[in-house]
This record gives sequence, C-alpha cells and structure tokens, in this order.
Amino acid sequence: MSKVLALLSGKGGRGKTTLALSIASMLSNCCLKVLLVDCDLSTNGATYFYEGKLSEKNNDLGSFYSVFINGEDKLDKLIKIDEYMDFMPSIVRITKTNSESYQYNEEDFKRIKSIDEKLRENYDVIIYDCQAGYTDVLKLLLPYVDVNLVVMEADAISSAAIRSFYLKIGDLLNEKKVYQIFNKATDEEYKIYSKISGGTVFTNIETVMFDWKIRKAFSVAQIPDMENTSAGYGEQIYNICRVLFNEEKIQEKIKKYEIIIKLNKNQEQENLLREKISEQNESRRNSKNKMIRAMYNLVVPMFMAVILMVFIQLIEKSFLYTKMDNIIILLLVVSVALVSMSVSIIFLNDITKEKRNRVKEINIDSKKLDEILSEKVLLKKQFEQIEKSNGK
Repeated sequence: MSKVLALLSGKGGRGKTTLALSIASMLSNCCLKVLLVDCDLSTNGATYFYEGKLSEKNNDLGSFYSVFINGEDKLDKLIKIDEYMDFMPSIVRITKTNSESYQYNEEDFKRIKSIDEKLRENYDVIIYDCQAGYTDVLKLLLPYVDVNLVVMEADAISSAAIRSFYLKIGDLLNEKKVYQIFNKATDEEYKIYSKISGGTVFTNIETVMFDWKIRKAFSVAQIPDMENTSAGYGEQIYNICRVLFNEEKIQEKIKKYEIIIKLNKNQEQENLLREKISEQNESRRNSKNKMIRAMYNLVVPMFMAVILMVFIQLIEKSFLYTKMDNIIILLLVVSVALVSMSVSIIFLNDITKEKRNRVKEINIDSKKLDEILSEKVLLKKQFEQIEKSNGK
C-alpha cells in the first residue's frame, strides 16, 4: 500500500525542501518507488535542483501546475531521477498565468482524487514538498495525505508561525497523523530539543543538527544525501523515516539504510584516522629535523670552545694577557660551551621523548585503522547480501 507524505512549514527557510530531497533520496536508495512533487508555485524550491533536466523535455514535461491545477494528463512525462525515483517540478516554464495566485473550485477535488489513485498505483511513496505557510492548494492536497511532517526551527518566530498555521489547516488534518521536527539545531539546542516530544501543537520526532555540509550541498544544487553531507545527517533522516513510514513493506526496505549508515560512519572514521596518521608522520619528520638541529647545536659549541682554547693559548704565548686573564677567559669559554651543551641535551631529550610518544600514537591509530578496515569488509558483505535480497 502506498504512503503519501506532505512536508509543511509555518514560514519559509526552515529547511523543508532539503528534508524532502533527503527523504526521497534515502527511500529510492532502499529500492522503494518514490515520487517527489514540488508543490511550491511561489519559489519552486525543489525544482531548482533539477533545472538542468527541464530543458530536455520543455513544455511536454508534466508539472504540478499542469497536472494538478490545469488537469493535463502528463503523469507519464515526469523527470526520471534514477531507477526508483521520479520528480514532478512545480512549473516547467514560468508565465504570467501560472505565477498568479490559485483559486480552487469543486471540480478540482474530483480531479485530485483521480490523480491520487493513479499515483498510488505506481509509487510506494509520494512526497509533496508544499509551499511554506498557508495556501489554497493545501485544501486540495491534505485530504489525500496520509501523514504530515511540519518543519520548524527552535525559535519563537517558528513557534508563533506554526500556531497560526495550525489554526488555518486544523480542519483539513482531521485524524491524520502530524509530526514535527526541529531543524538546523545548534549543539546547545540539540541537547534541549532532542529530549522533548512536544514544543508546539505537534509531536516532535527528531531534532536535526545544523551542518555546513548540508548548506554547502544546497547552495550548489547537490542532493543533501550522505554522499554530500555526513553519516550523522543520514542517520537522522533514517530515524525520521522509521516513524513516518511504519508499513511493514517500507520498514523492511529501509533496514538496508542501517548498513549504509554504518558504512558511511566507517568511511568517515577511516578518513579521519588516515588524515591523523598522515599528520603524525609529518610531525615525525619535523621531529627528525629538530633532532638534527639539536645535534648541530650540541657539536658547534664544543667545536667553538676548542677553537677558543687554541686561540687563548696563542694569546698566552704572545704575552698580551696575564695568566689570570687567560684563566678567566678560559672559564668563560668553557661555561658558555657547557650551558650550550646542556640546553642542547635537554632539547634533544625532549625531542626523543616526543618522537617515542608519536610512534606510540601512530601504532595505536594504525591498529584502530586495521580494525575499521576489517569492519568495513564485513559491512560490505552484509550490504551485498541485502542488495541481492532486494533484487537490485
């Protein structure tokens, strides 16, 4: 049985489109047939990520505006993202007509019902990335949505916007499930909001950490999945999907993502350790250079002391100084040489100790790296088994 999800927000900029793309990417990666629909006729947020594909089919392409609003039969003319995922843009080409505010009528309800039935026949999951705030389009879509996810940030403005938003759409939700997540949380906010189940008028199911990698992926039109973000973000998306899609078929499919998360965490740990070991080896090379300089500082004072002693002897034979003067000069030379030698020896001892500690750290990290690589081999075998069982 298909599941229809709508992503909503009280105001723009909360990260709703990012999450819609991430959820769709994860589900398709788990061999579920997914349709992501950009319902935002104002900013066309999700469509931005696939602008390069719009020119391929031009006006023949099915869009949210042409299919849901104009009633054109173009459900078979969507953007094919991969084997398991299709995408329906909001608008293929912006015109004065399709940029005007939309007013629904009674005939639209019949058309939306027919569209909903056709989509459920072809997809396991349909995701509606809705425009922020309230629009009349929600009156058409929400009656056919199974579960709603409200995206907000941990601030007073988002909370006020959600309460206002709920007053406008409360009657449309009826008994449908509605969850919320706090998005873009700082470290301090995460410690607080990850432990609460409320916060506004909906049940909180996850708190998503702010990650610059996600912002970077969004800014360059990259899908914010684990390839472009992090395993931690992927795990949060996985936790969200486990709650939203509780059907046995979907739950069984997304179990595959547990292994993907572990593989990506493993890869991140491997990269960090390799980088750390590389830095340690570079530090060892620097320590070796320091040791050479210390040895140089040890030998040079001794050599200079010998030269000065010879020079003193020559002076003594020349009778330019008294014997006492020569002794004082000799003592000064020897003192300088001894001080220089002592400092060099202490410095050399510190470098040797630092080098031993560095070697010890490298050995420990190398063992950790071997363990990670061994775990990686096992995880890949598990992943291959799941791939075979899913027939991919």
